[in-house]
Amino acid sequence: MAKDRLAEAELLCANDFLQGAYYLAGYAVEFSLKSLICKRLGVEVFYQPKGTLNPWSSTVAKALQIHELPALLVFAGIHPNLKTALLKKSFFTDWSKVSEWDEQRRYQPIGSNKQIVIEFIKSAKRIMEWVETHYQTFWPNYFAQNKKRVFYTLTPFALLLLMVEWLANRIY
Repeated sequence: MAKDRLAEAELLCANDFLQGAYYLAGYAVEFSLKSLICKRLGVEVFYQPKGTLNPWSSTVAKALQIHELPALLVFAGIHPNLKTALLKKSFFTDWSKVSEWDEQRRYQPIGSNKQIVIEFIKSAKRIMEWVETHYQTFWPNYFAQNKKRVFYTLTPFALLLLMVEWLANRIY
């Protein structure tokens, strides 16, 4: 679905619907990160066939109702990899553009500079490709790289509970 949103952004841009193109490209990155989080937690939040009832799915969905790309990167467990990736100038440039996106962009005019939107979409695509490279890794690889981290013995479900608690503290 993230790739679909990016393709829609490209179509909107090609037809000079720049505001929508910009917003959807950022949303595609958000969706890509949320997809990785779900994969790593072993949950399916975005789609549930009729008749399927997962009692925890609404909790997971609520935990993922954030739009801050840097926070989602942390929840996806790939923030240590970001430090290394940022050493590459091209990745640094892409992340600098994309990480400033938020869902409120849909209300903010970006002007009529098509080149800015084209570059943003290209950056979003490259960031999504980078996120996708982490789909094959899983928590054991993350823990092996980060043995000094306090939470390395936690199960993915325990990490999910920490995410929910963190969100609850931000909301209230």
